[in-house]
Amino acid sequence: MKGDIPAKRPESLFSDRPADPLDAQRAEEALFRRTYTHEVKVASVRAHLEEGLTASQAMEKYDVRSKSAFFRWCSAYRAQGEAGLAPKRRGRPPKKRG
Repeated sequence: MKGDIPAKRPESLFSDRPADPLDAQRAEEALFRRTYTHEVKVASVRAHLEEGLTASQAMEKYDVRSKSAFFRWCSAYRAQGEAGLAPKRRGRPPKKRG
């Protein structure tokens, strides 16, 4: 029953090699949404659009993991320039006092 199931499975059951702490860290990072600075967005998009790197090369160079986010940045850069990649306010606007 409840006591028969181990809380965590030992790594030795799933592979012959010992658990790598970096693998665990990467798996944990993959669960969370990454944020990128304005400078990284601009540099990666410019590398792709102006310097002629492929999208994959630019993403690898600047460690951008989301292909959809990268192409969204490219579209915003084409439409609005660097201002299209500027940080935007998020969330509900503050309540007006009056």
